[in-house]
Amino acid sequence: MKRLRESEFDLVLTDLRLDDTDGLTIISEVCRLQPETVSIVLTGYASLESAIKALREGAYDYLIKPCDVDELRAVVARGIERRQLGLQLKTRLAELERANETIRELNTDLQRRIDDATRELQQLYRSAQAHVKQLESSID
Repeated sequence: MKRLRESEFDLVLTDLRLDDTDGLTIISEVCRLQPETVSIVLTGYASLESAIKALREGAYDYLIKPCDVDELRAVVARGIERRQLGLQLKTRLAELERANETIRELNTDLQRRIDDATRELQQLYRSAQAHVKQLESSID
């Protein structure tokens, strides 16, 4: 738990049963402290209930010991890929938010310029109307 607070991890592989805590607590802390970090449970004490709990706590996958090494490698590789995609998505969302803010600022400036131009045109129109009235009264 201390290491979770001190360092950032791409992936956490935990057992359900540990000496000082349990894997569900680890997963919960990972999700709370490092939401982009992928958690995988590897346990020799598998049950449907513990699998459901682990997945609800935010585990990416749940493997049963003994686990085929190739399967473990594949799950870890997919987990790392998921994290990378999640980080890319987070970066893209931040870029979109900055772009949206720029668009909002440009729209605000454009609206101000339109309002200013509209007021100027209205003043010119009123001035032109006044001149027309003067001309009409000088003709009469």
